[in-house]
Amino acid sequence: QAVSRCRRLVGERLNLRRPQGAVCLLSDLGNLNLQVQADSEETRRRVLRQTRLLADCDYPVIERLAAASHIERAQEGEVISLRGQQSTHFFVVTSGLVELSILTHDGKRHINNWISQGESYGLISALNFGPLIHTATAVKGSSVLKVPSVALRDALLAFPAFAMVVIGLISDH
Repeated sequence: QAVSRCRRLVGERLNLRRPQGAVCLLSDLGNLNLQVQADSEETRRRVLRQTRLLADCDYPVIERLAAASHIERAQEGEVISLRGQQSTHFFVVTSGLVELSILTHDGKRHINNWISQGESYGLISALNFGPLIHTATAVKGSSVLKVPSVALRDALLAFPAFAMVVIGLISDH
């Protein structure tokens, strides 16, 4: 069991294991299969379970975070979150493609990453209620699950095993 967990963690680190639909190749940008998802608690639980952060967490953690979260949709080109804003949420892409970027000192946009279904951003900013480090923009019609920072911190206090997972994830970066 320890060996299979180690293989899974190594695979995640090398991006060998990704949730279905999370493949993000430049050649696929025009062929994204967008899904319209209802904002139900069941959908939110399923989305949270797909994230690296919560994939191995117990049901009560998922249940608590799903109950506090909501899904928002964004049109192509719409800003989902803005660099420098105080973070009030942790974000998980539920459909579409989201661009994470920053503006350089000379005003040029630098794209740091594209993330797709099941991938997340803003964890550290959500934990310390600090400023977001990227601007997130919908590349195509997209939706994101927004987990309130307060709910995330409450779950850390209520579930020590979850806190250890978060510490491990942060220390890997």
